[in-house]
Amino acid sequence: MPLQEVDVAHSRDLEADAQVAAAEQTIQASVSRLQAARAALEHETALVEYTRIVSPLNGVITQRNASDGAMIQSGIASNTQAMPVVHVAEDDILRLMLPVPEAYVGIIHDGESVTVTVPALGRTLPGKLTRFADRVQASTRTMTAEVDLKNTKLDLIPGMYAQVELSLADAPNAIAIPVGALDSTGSGNRVYTVDPAGTVHIRTIATGIQSPQFVQVVSGIQPGDTVILGSHSGLQEGARVQPHFE
Repeated sequence: MPLQEVDVAHSRDLEADAQVAAAEQTIQASVSRLQAARAALEHETALVEYTRIVSPLNGVITQRNASDGAMIQSGIASNTQAMPVVHVAEDDILRLMLPVPEAYVGIIHDGESVTVTVPALGRTLPGKLTRFADRVQASTRTMTAEVDLKNTKLDLIPGMYAQVELSLADAPNAIAIPVGALDSTGSGNRVYTVDPAGTVHIRTIATGIQSPQFVQVVSGIQPGDTVILGSHSGLQEGARVQPHFE
């Protein structure tokens, strides 16, 4: 082969190698641009996700604190007082807060059945005591207990008032007197009774369970004794009165 043809072939090889190198550089640049585009897409996708607020529970929005275009304060720093964007209420199960008087906090237990009446709806619902604070509030002398209520019809609205009947104790065939007949001003509990002759006798009694209307008397009086209801001011042992029965 003539030397000139060898030189031409060698030049063509060098040219082909240069074209391959240029093509590889073009491919590498395209790959870099593709990677950059994918990174930009992931960044934009992440930013779009920040525009969606996903609730951790099913429910309804009961309060909205932001409108379109409003600036929202960051809530990630502990020194900020950021306001929640929305309030969400899980409305298929509602939690009823029940203040239990101090005298009864030691005898309530989880799982006890209660009867809940909602005056606004005229409905009575069954419920169970699910948890309690185990701490008496100094300001009210009550302990907060909680009752979970199923709200499958969604007719109960969060914030409604309800009345709860909680059976704490049972004393069948007990002697009971009206709360207004009990005198607790002294060192113990007393009642003023009237015998058939109209004579007043002051009896020291031991009490048991108590409802809003009645107090159980464990000892001190007998069934059929007549007790004086209302103010006992001016009454003394042996005084004569004219009973008026209600």
